[in-house]
Amino acid sequence: MLGGMGQCGTGNYTVCGEPEKFLFWDFFHPSQHAYVLISKAFWGGKPSRIRPMNLRQLAELNVSAV
Repeated sequence: MLGGMGQCGTGNYTVCGEPEKFLFWDFFHPSQHAYVLISKAFWGGKPSRIRPMNLRQLAELNVSAV
């Protein structure tokens, strides 16, 4: 694990064996767990965090053809 101190692919580091259990990232790549949290927020996040609406609200819109 880089511990946020180096770039991916450089130096001597180890890879986390259980990335789904931890929230971490290097300069470019969030962990699988971070992507899960981000996608859940985009899909069903509260209006105070995801504006003007989350993806669930957008998918449920009844938009008539003009």
